[in-house]
Amino acid sequence: SKMALLSVLLGLSPSRPILRLRSVRTASAAATASPTALVQHIYQRACAQDLDGACAAMADLTPESVGLARPGPSRPRRGAGPPRISYMHVYADAALSIGIFVLPAGASIPLHDHPGMSVLSQLLYGSLHVTSYDAGEPLAAGGGGPGALLGRLAGRQTGERRMRCAPPTERVVRAPAPPLRLDPHRGNIHEFVALEDTAIFDVLTPPYNDFAGRSCHYYSAAAQEDNAVELREVPWPSGLVIASAPYRGPPCGPEVSSY
Repeated sequence: SKMALLSVLLGLSPSRPILRLRSVRTASAAATASPTALVQHIYQRACAQDLDGACAAMADLTPESVGLARPGPSRPRRGAGPPRISYMHVYADAALSIGIFVLPAGASIPLHDHPGMSVLSQLLYGSLHVTSYDAGEPLAAGGGGPGALLGRLAGRQTGERRMRCAPPTERVVRAPAPPLRLDPHRGNIHEFVALEDTAIFDVLTPPYNDFAGRSCHYYSAAAQEDNAVELREVPWPSGLVIASAPYRGPPCGPEVSSY
């Protein structure tokens, strides 16, 4: 029959063609989905902890998918002070958060960690120099929870963390590119430096939560004699300025239809 022949051509078992064909159709549909359906599909895959599926869908994102305009040529920045990074909140609950960072050329998000978290990052436009470390061996007890939160709000450091890590991985990533991915160990501590105006669509699961022991910690790095690197916690970097900006793309969440 035609179905049996199609099954052979696609490498399918004749006894189970329908299930496999459905997955082929789903994958092709993701690439042609409306922006609302695409962002909602990413949310649904992340909610289900299908991070491979979320990554596959994120690879189809464009600036237009999330209401962003592609930037023109970068212009010399005017004014003193560090470049301001914008953050657009897309969605958040206790299990995950989704947002977009927009970095002007020359801006950086300094070395920081993601305790117990997995993160997917898709460049929408631009390019980044990425430095990343695998989570290392702790050298001192760390801070976290309400005490650490209050200390950070007061502008002082609490419960300094130190860890011993292998040398970092460094690379330049230019859009379009596959999503960046980290987990509770692999590449968990990283730094982004924007080589040009850059936008990053981020999915964090679970999200940062000071009261659940998932505070964000910043670090300085110092090389050791045995080729290891010691990371030492530092206060919030004085040159890091992040401002909220409105999100103008399609919504996502439990009340949003995929179609």
